[in-house]
Amino acid sequence: MEGSIDQCDLQLISGWAWNGASAEEPAEIEILDGDRVLATLVADLYRPDLEAAKKGGGRCAFRWELPRKLLDDREHEIRVRFVGTNVEIGPAPRRLVWDTSARRELAAEMCGTMRALAWEISGARIEDGRLEIQGWAIPPSDGRERTIRVNGVPFEKVELALRSKRIGGLYWYWPGAEHCAFECSIPMDAEDLFKGGPAVLEYVDSATGEPFDKGQIVYWPETVFEHGNVPPENNIRRTSGYSDAHLFLQEGYTAYRRLARQLTEMHGAWPSGRTLDWGSGCGRVLRWLLDAELPGVDVFGGDIDAANVRYCRQNLTGVEFEVLLLHPPTSYESGMFQVIYGLSVFTHLQEDVQLAWLGELARISAPGATVLVTVHGDASYCLAQPDSDWLKRIRETGFDASIHDGILAGEIDDDAYYRATFHTADYVRERWSEYFEVVDILEGFVCHQQDLVVLRKRP
Repeated sequence: MEGSIDQCDLQLISGWAWNGASAEEPAEIEILDGDRVLATLVADLYRPDLEAAKKGGGRCAFRWELPRKLLDDREHEIRVRFVGTNVEIGPAPRRLVWDTSARRELAAEMCGTMRALAWEISGARIEDGRLEIQGWAIPPSDGRERTIRVNGVPFEKVELALRSKRIGGLYWYWPGAEHCAFECSIPMDAEDLFKGGPAVLEYVDSATGEPFDKGQIVYWPETVFEHGNVPPENNIRRTSGYSDAHLFLQEGYTAYRRLARQLTEMHGAWPSGRTLDWGSGCGRVLRWLLDAELPGVDVFGGDIDAANVRYCRQNLTGVEFEVLLLHPPTSYESGMFQVIYGLSVFTHLQEDVQLAWLGELARISAPGATVLVTVHGDASYCLAQPDSDWLKRIRETGFDASIHDGILAGEIDDDAYYRATFHTADYVRERWSEYFEVVDILEGFVCHQQDLVVLRKRP
């Protein structure tokens, strides 16, 4: 029994099936969705290529047009097998979403929001002289070969098409996203990994060796596998949404390196004077700024989460931490800071609160100061799982804070305060220019889903 599924999509399931044991009679096949039989067919359509291959005189093809009533915007698992047997025709199973025209239009629009291929290292370990990592990486739409690299060397063992229901659900509109999980390994111990300093990990085009996005390189400090001095899980979760110590160190250090790179490109080095980590959480980024011991840089931290401020005061020395009110002002002096950075703060504020804080940041920053903050832009729309009406609304208004985020429930006085907030670049340039010069907006700067807005205080 031989055969092939040649097409399996929204319109058609077709291929061929031939039973050599009864070559004179066309084979009967059945098309299934999981274990449910959708149709039973006789594979007796003519194809000249099958005749040339001496398969049933060429009359062993089948073709089944998908009834419109089956389009339900859900994922299905399609199989084809010979009737009365367990013999399946491959390649199978085929997983696909039978979507409506409205869903296809939404998918096309969502695909247009992804201008860089998102990827993430979600776990890593070194054991018995071997480095192993796990994560996910959105595949190129043009089918280019890809790999993961550490310190410029491709991993020895690379599996890049493992199934991920979670990522497939987030990026449902992107071809191949449901099979984007990876596992990679290479013979390498900690001494080799860090012999040149911090480790560098990249998602690259196999043919050119170039990263798909140079802004999305991941950095590991030499202490990334030492979890002794990390905050309690609950503190980490309120800062980042996860509790994993390795991710806490990896993402905090990577964010610090990217901020330092941006400031170095603008000023030649991290500017001396006072720096404020606005929304310092439990010190995810700030700890690396302290560790760098930059000359002439005095570090301050502030957050609305009093429990995290207490942790920082007890564990991160040499920094003045302040518990901030939900609404400005702060106790900081006017013109006090040369640098302010705030990662994942404007991603959680309602519009009137956002504008009030922009005014406060303008007050406490010195003339010519650099302010680096993040927003949820196009790359993050998948997090909202939007429908067409939501996308239309944010395109028109430029701003949306309709989704409640309860991660700080019980930690702040106003449970409705904290939101999942989204911006368009046009909105940021127009509204925020009332407070600062908007120098640049760098897409996907933090965790591939938050854009970095580079602001300058006018003289």
